[in-house]
Amino acid sequence: MRNRATAGLSILLVVLGLAVIARTLAAGVGGGLGLLLGGMLVAAGALRFYLANLFRSRPGKARPAQKDDSR
Repeated sequence: MRNRATAGLSILLVVLGLAVIARTLAAGVGGGLGLLLGGMLVAAGALRFYLANLFRSRPGKARPAQKDDSR
């Protein structure tokens, strides 16, 4: 559930960023701040999605516990 929520919020950030950029370009008035904020939202969403997938636990990669036969 947590992985899905993280992915969903990441995608939402990217979509909102693209919407801000599109709205800024549609307004046609300079729009430096809108482009900057929209680009930052897209970058934050993409980076969040990337990092969530990078550090996600990978099934099958964990080593089983080793028995201690030193006695």
